[in-house]
Amino acid sequence: MVLVGTIASIAVVLAIVALWQIWQSRNEWQRRCVAMESELKQLREQLSLVNRGTIGVGRRLVQIEARLQDIEQGQEYITQTTSQHQQPYTQAEQLLNSGADEVQLKENCGLSLGEAKLMQLIHGAAESNSDRVA
Repeated sequence: MVLVGTIASIAVVLAIVALWQIWQSRNEWQRRCVAMESELKQLREQLSLVNRGTIGVGRRLVQIEARLQDIEQGQEYITQTTSQHQQPYTQAEQLLNSGADEVQLKENCGLSLGEAKLMQLIHGAAESNSDRVA
């Protein structure tokens, strides 16, 4: 009987030790879960900050793209307008190089008589300067 009592006592002690280890393991897992939940909360907050920043950057990028498109359209308009206004003067310069007078410039290029005379004066001054340089 003593042997049975001793075995029973050892079994109870082993059961108590096993329960204590299980309880310790459960406490450790619980601490880990709390730590992971805390870390997960911090990561979610950081992700939320990154998302808000990304949305802000995206909005700013859309604004900049719209401004850039406006600038490109304005530049295109200026280029078209400038080339349209430059065409009579370019044609007048070509005619002056071939010896045309102000009346021919007026008739062929659509310039006023004053513009034609001014072009002739500028052309004459440019020719006399190039003669001096050469």
